[in-house]
Amino acid sequence: MSPALNAEEILEVAVHIERTGSAYYRRAAKLVEDPAAKEMLTGLAKMEDSHELLFENMRADPGILSQLIGDPNGEAASYLHAFADDQVFPAAPDPQIQSGISLQDVLRHAISMELKSIAFYHGIQSAMRSDAQNQKIADIIREERQHVTILSQHLVSVLAQSSR
Repeated sequence: MSPALNAEEILEVAVHIERTGSAYYRRAAKLVEDPAAKEMLTGLAKMEDSHELLFENMRADPGILSQLIGDPNGEAASYLHAFADDQVFPAAPDPQIQSGISLQDVLRHAISMELKSIAFYHGIQSAMRSDAQNQKIADIIREERQHVTILSQHLVSVLAQSSR
């Protein structure tokens, strides 16, 4: 792969991250037994759907595509490439999401993936030239941080229940 990603490719990776994240949460929701966990995971899937739509809309706007990259040394593109290769939320069925997986493992894995997506979006943000688009990415980062908080709080609750 070349060390540089163009704006279309960056947004395509962002759409992919959100789409696979949503699929992960939906699959996990089907596998866990706890009704509160099912609801929480389904809610996170819906949030990922809304992020996917935002990135799809950005991809469809030629004005945004022309404003995205401000990376003369290729540092942001190289950084984003590393995340694109890792794919944050894997496209293939995740072996960690199988029948019988513990809710603790689902939550830990989801936290890890959300943290990777935040790092990826910070990379996109560093390549932004438009303040308006930079703010949209900042809003997504803030929501992804909320996902980490929600998942972490739920994990603490699950761990506390299992230690009783």
